[in-house]
Amino acid sequence: PSSDTLAKLKQHLTAQPDILPEMLQHLLSRFLFAPATPNFALARPVLPLVLIYQEQLGQIVALFAEGQSDFVKEQLMADFKTLASSLPDRVDGKRRDLFVAKLSEMKKNLKGAKGPSMFAREKCRP
Repeated sequence: PSSDTLAKLKQHLTAQPDILPEMLQHLLSRFLFAPATPNFALARPVLPLVLIYQEQLGQIVALFAEGQSDFVKEQLMADFKTLASSLPDRVDGKRRDLFVAKLSEMKKNLKGAKGPSMFAREKCRP
């Protein structure tokens, strides 16, 4: 990318610092609670965002879990704790595929639980 593009991106992220954590929360919500559809393309941007916000991941997940039932909240927190302990140190095809497989396993763990009726972006702000 050109330096002009990078400068504009930096300006945008400075003006709206919560946009990427909000995007992460929304993608996770859609991936975990949307009806079963091919989610691979939806999950692909999650790993880079998780790696960027690794230090804030617990806070983001806690906010994401707030509106869920007790069962879902407990399952989400446990699954994300396990997921966070096995994060790769970089993004490449194989690591991303393994990460998406782990997210898919999380979705299966939550299958019997009732998810949110709407994907609440406002719950994301860390």
